[in-house]
Amino acid sequence: MKKKIIFCSIALLSLSVSLFVTYISFAAGSNQLVVQNSAFPTFNEWAKESDALPVFKDRVKNSCKTVLKENEFEQQIDLFFETMKSQFSKVSWVDGVQPSAEPSDSFQAYVEKLIVPDNAVVAIHGDLHGDIHALNRFIESFRRRGFLDEQNPFKIKADNFYILFLGDYVDRGWYGAGVIYTILRLKNENPDRVFMTRGNHEDMNLNSDYGFKDELMKKFSSSRLLKKVTALYNFLPLALYLGAGNDNLYNIIQCCHGGIEVGFNPKKLLEYPDKRAGAPITFLMQKDESTALNAMGLSSFSSYFKNNKKIDTSNGFMWTDFIVNPNKPFSLSPRDGYSGTLFQYGKKATHQLLQVWSGSTYKLRSIFRAHQHGDMEMCERILNIDTLGNVFDVGVGKLWIENEIHRSYPYLLDDIAVVTFSVAPDTEYAWPLHAFGELHVASEYKNWRLYVHQILRDQ
Repeated sequence: MKKKIIFCSIALLSLSVSLFVTYISFAAGSNQLVVQNSAFPTFNEWAKESDALPVFKDRVKNSCKTVLKENEFEQQIDLFFETMKSQFSKVSWVDGVQPSAEPSDSFQAYVEKLIVPDNAVVAIHGDLHGDIHALNRFIESFRRRGFLDEQNPFKIKADNFYILFLGDYVDRGWYGAGVIYTILRLKNENPDRVFMTRGNHEDMNLNSDYGFKDELMKKFSSSRLLKKVTALYNFLPLALYLGAGNDNLYNIIQCCHGGIEVGFNPKKLLEYPDKRAGAPITFLMQKDESTALNAMGLSSFSSYFKNNKKIDTSNGFMWTDFIVNPNKPFSLSPRDGYSGTLFQYGKKATHQLLQVWSGSTYKLRSIFRAHQHGDMEMCERILNIDTLGNVFDVGVGKLWIENEIHRSYPYLLDDIAVVTFSVAPDTEYAWPLHAFGELHVASEYKNWRLYVHQILRDQ
């Protein structure tokens, strides 16, 4: 469903600026990358060329410029396929069932769990939608802080540093191919440290309507590349359950693009003893999991929930919205015309499901996501126009703020069930600032901190 873009503005925002042929292969018998004669041997060369491209402006004709050659883009995709095949072999799969490690245009769904060290720092970015300039700034900001290699910021230097992207890499902007290429460079050079979840725009059907398919054909004129990009999408997890703690209690946040998928219970995955585990999803058990909602008096929605429902791209991980009004617990979604394939979750339903899906050795604390930038109430929450939070948290929308401490003290996560990360600015959304997160985890959840980097749009 096409949604009207709502352009948000901030009346007053006092923020400080935080802050030609390539051959790529795996060395025989190892996962070490070998790169020779690349047009962009390091991030520095790539950023210099791509930053010089015109920035996206509304009502300005897109000339479809690119500095990326088709063969270099395609080879990074091919390398990504090899990277993911190697990564799948490192994951402990629930019940020994593993997703296909071969490139395919058939949709496959899986989720992953990753337990990181107590001192881990995780850089998190929401929707990019083809904004290569924002992505380059994101990388450069962590290079300046010493997390990435000075000479080649495609390489992670700090032992405790991870990068997480929350989907929607393409459409609505001009440089989707460049965004994907850049993230693949990061992933291929740091396969155990860079993660990218699948958004609702990682779908060639939407790409046909919102611009990315047209971009690929104008820039590269390759139907083969379309198939490879589709296969790339099918390697992305629908969610990453990110945690830290100890064997007695792990604190977990669900990181995805949309939000809740009521038909999937993560307990078996989260109770799995391995610190990196995964679970394919073939069918959704919505009716079983909706019992938690029925207990809240929402049984009127029970006819929409079905067991053994085959999962497809219209799933909650990729599409779910949240209701900002704390008094509304649950509703059907306008995204599917209120037909009951998609849902919106309010405060009460979200807290209930987080509690039901928690276990004796772990607690599911929050949902970190992106996605919902055409909704006025969510827009106001992300930008703190409603003044419920702290100015230094502007750029992430914390739901639902009940504790006054969040007005006085930024960065805290203690009672926040949902965090929505903002969209990159140079897209159809014309977002007023560029914001992204820096999550510091700890053994105790009360010591977790989410620092927000804020850059005004014209800086």
